[in-house]
Amino acid sequence: MKKVYFIGSGFSCGAGAPLTKDILHNIKRRAKSLPPAHELNEIVTKIIKPFESLINNNQIDAESLLTALNNFSIARHVLQENNRSKLIRWRDDLKWTIIWEIGKSVENNPNKNLYDYFVKNLVDKNDAILSLNYDLIVENAFERTNVQYDPGYHFGNNQYGDFTQVAKFQFQNKSMPRLIKLHGSMNWLKCNGHVQGNGTVIDCPNNGNLWVFSKKVADTQYFAQHHFTKNLKHCDTCDSILDPVIIPPQLDKSDLIKNHYQILWNQAYLELIKADEITFIGCSLREADVDVCNLLRFAVNDPKARVSSINVIDPTMNTIDRFKRFFRPGKITVKPIKMDFIEYLRTMQSTN
Repeated sequence: MKKVYFIGSGFSCGAGAPLTKDILHNIKRRAKSLPPAHELNEIVTKIIKPFESLINNNQIDAESLLTALNNFSIARHVLQENNRSKLIRWRDDLKWTIIWEIGKSVENNPNKNLYDYFVKNLVDKNDAILSLNYDLIVENAFERTNVQYDPGYHFGNNQYGDFTQVAKFQFQNKSMPRLIKLHGSMNWLKCNGHVQGNGTVIDCPNNGNLWVFSKKVADTQYFAQHHFTKNLKHCDTCDSILDPVIIPPQLDKSDLIKNHYQILWNQAYLELIKADEITFIGCSLREADVDVCNLLRFAVNDPKARVSSINVIDPTMNTIDRFKRFFRPGKITVKPIKMDFIEYLRTMQSTN
């Protein structure tokens, strides 16, 4: 039986990762514990503080703030800055700050053994994990347990320090579970071309190319410190700073999901229509994430789709009810598992 696990932020919170709604609050708290001159305080002052009232009222979170900063018409008014290249730099500063916060939060994962149990005992070679998370928790578990997996990318010969350029995206090993990261990953970097001070974009031959951290991804401390040690990677052709691949759940991803990334979404569709069982773990089905909603809606209603029921692992009935409304009654049966993921894993471990 082919299983597909669709994981969101609720999957990772048991490892210490903050939920999306908590990331900005955590960054603000962490900044207060650091000297005023620390770079984190500078980022909080120039990027997060202008949105403080919205953040405090839980009207905006880390991903919706990234979405706002991707819209330069909004960003230039709120941040009172008309220089496009500076706004891009500030947006990327926020991306690195989010990566830093996630890295610091999960570096002492208290439930490593349970995530190891998940990839070693619950995930078979024909299964797939579709992830909306940026963190490296699943990759760490695969590496600790020596379970081989297919991330879909294949390296070329272009080495750049600890990063290797991806030659192509292609899932070709059917004897390994597939890991498909639809919203990017904190160990991926890409070139967006060089932006001059006057806002003129000069296309670079590397534009859209992807670099992946090619050492063991378990070195999360590398990513936690990457930005704040000023150890930023630059494109070896246009010298622009390589941008973390973090794709927020905004309405229009057309400029973000292209080249390599489109292959990931195509593969996710194929995995879903071939699935006998789909299990959602810690996913909220956010309305803003139109692409994910459409992916699910069209895949499960594809004439070739085999799945007739789905599992939803989540401790809140609000989320479970959202799934019941989303999937057409009579076509798909929603089976609720009302517990958080760590509780679910402990239950499974004790019964096996």
